[in-house]
Amino acid sequence: MLAIRDEELNMVSGGTLSETASDSQILKEKGYMDESYGTKELLAKWLFVYMDIEWGWHAAGIDSDVHIFTKNEYSINGEEMTRKEALENIGA
Repeated sequence: MLAIRDEELNMVSGGTLSETASDSQILKEKGYMDESYGTKELLAKWLFVYMDIEWGWHAAGIDSDVHIFTKNEYSINGEEMTRKEALENIGA
């Protein structure tokens, strides 16, 4: 098995995996998800866990499109927002 360091994952993904991992941790802490995922786990299990994170955002009242190699998208009632605004909206 090939080992990839977190720093290497961030370079490949432009930081998106790190942000998504952080989102999952915050959503778990806020009670919107049952578990969180690290960057390595996201990369290894993407097809099985990305919808978990989207559902976590949905439970928090925010629509999201979570991507593996591009920036995630966040919105409320069709109005786009930044990640920072989405996090502020849930009190993070």
